[in-house]
Amino acid sequence: MYRFHHDLNLDSIVNDHLVQIRQGIADVQLVFNSGTIIVVESRIEFKNETVNLSSWNSVSKWSSTAFQQLLNCEIKSYGILDPKTLQLNFEDNLSLKIYDDSDQFESVTIYLFNDQVGPITI
Repeated sequence: MYRFHHDLNLDSIVNDHLVQIRQGIADVQLVFNSGTIIVVESRIEFKNETVNLSSWNSVSKWSSTAFQQLLNCEIKSYGILDPKTLQLNFEDNLSLKIYDDSDQFESVTIYLFNDQVGPITI
């Protein structure tokens, strides 16, 4: 809904490890060792280089259990590919694309550990 801004700063999760992947009724929550949490209510794609290993959306949930490979993986970098796509790059050439694919509802909420301003809503 609000799109990923080119100046979105997620430097605090670089070199951090993904320690939990939680699934709610209509969301997936990515929990990092530092305490940062990314809540996704839109589409997610998990890839190894160019091969799509798994995807998630609120209707069909995960397409396979391959997403579990991300547990305890370290984030090497991230990037805003376009206003609707955030990519998290993990070790071993794994990546997770998070999409802002709704014009009516929030798609992603990011809770940065020790952030005094409040969550980032996309």
